[in-house]
Amino acid sequence: MKRWRVWVLALLLAVIVSLGIYLYFWGGLKQFARAMFIMANTGRAANQWDNFYDTHQEYIYGGLLAGTWFDRVWVWGSGGLKPYRVDESTVYSWFDGCNPETLALLNSGKAGAVKQALFTDKAEWREKIKAGDYVRVKVIQPGMDGIPGNLREVYDYNFWLFL
Repeated sequence: MKRWRVWVLALLLAVIVSLGIYLYFWGGLKQFARAMFIMANTGRAANQWDNFYDTHQEYIYGGLLAGTWFDRVWVWGSGGLKPYRVDESTVYSWFDGCNPETLALLNSGKAGAVKQALFTDKAEWREKIKAGDYVRVKVIQPGMDGIPGNLREVYDYNFWLFL
């Protein structure tokens, strides 16, 4: 009987450790920890922490993208990892400010140099994004078309606007 318990506990521990490793390397947790470390060392943590809000203010939330699994977009915010359900009416935006061409244009002072794209298909949007991108999501409010609580809009930035 004791052997059975040991095997179950060992299996449970292995699952928890594997999940932690997955979230750290491929689930955006590494980038989330990096952002928290950078903010703590700059002395502006209070102002920058506001970018990771999930306080239901105007149904708009922010954080770092953990990934898109099944019918949800997962975001690391001030309250931890949170899933947001998508549906056929969700609109996806992607802003590219980290490629060399864009950086050169921004350094030369050209306004509007950040490339952007708009998608209605999650599969196309997924090709552009990666874990650790800064995202802002707008959730459907009561009185709007669609199911309240589902995502209306997702804005993905491959650069951190606040650092």
